Amino acid sequence: MSVQTKKTALVDKDVWLALCLDLGEQAAEAYRFLDGALGVIDLLVTTTCLQEVWSDLCHVLRHVVVQEGGVVDDRVEALITSIAWDCISFVREVSIVVSSGARDATLADVLRDQHADYSDALLVATAQGCSASCIVSFKESLHECLPVRCLTPYEASIAFNL
Repeated sequence: MSVQTKKTALVDKDVWLALCLDLGEQAAEAYRFLDGALGVIDLLVTTTCLQEVWSDLCHVLRHVVVQEGGVVDDRVEALITSIAWDCISFVREVSIVVSSGARDATLADVLRDQHADYSDALLVATAQGCSASCIVSFKESLHECLPVRCLTPYEASIAFNL
């Protein structure tokens, strides 16, 4: 009897941000991947990614308000916070949250020659630690990552036959 393991993909923050901020073509690509992946593969997200999505969303939304001539007062800040919470809630609803641990931090240090960016190295190490089939990201710096394959959402859709 053969046991078939479910495919998993560790989804990077840039994919979630593209979707949450509706960043044009990247948002459309992220949506197509996630729409096809739900219920077919396990989507993973790191606790670090959730924190970064929250922080980046709040920063971008504040910037947009100021750029459009608005003022970030208590009312606007409450709205920004509400939007960020809703986005984080959505990510948590459709994915499995995984943590980076001490073992991943040690492996990230070993990967420093391949990934100058610590967050990239930690993401790769975490993906390897949780046996993710791949990392899904728009970051070109990750597309040469080993030992874990990195794919754009479009490439992942093809690879997983979504």
